[in-house]
Amino acid sequence: MFDEISLSGEKAIKLLLSDGFPSDNRFGLRFYDGNEAGEDEAITSFDDGYICTPTRRYPFSWLRKPDAELIITEKSAELETFLASLSTPFENRMNSINVRLQAIGFPIVVNTTTLEDREFVLRHP
Repeated sequence: MFDEISLSGEKAIKLLLSDGFPSDNRFGLRFYDGNEAGEDEAITSFDDGYICTPTRRYPFSWLRKPDAELIITEKSAELETFLASLSTPFENRMNSINVRLQAIGFPIVVNTTTLEDREFVLRHP
């Protein structure tokens, strides 16, 4: 089972502008434009700096709106490669440590334990 992931702002734009990112939306991404109904839309393609849906074209810059987002409902190995390229080395390290800590039952609470403290726990079980 996969929990969906939402990307917004510069991170979402960086994904869409990644070298080799397909324009045909083979990953089945969806787009939420911040509408009051809370409805997201299927994306038909990414074309020339635009997110294309069956009803409208949105510029990539629309993702800078606080409530607009790309929604990833299914992961694939190819998409994972693109997502990994968005993360900084620190974020990659933190994610790796968190996965290992969760495996040993350590509670992961965001913003309360530093990366160094987490690494200490792994070194001294």
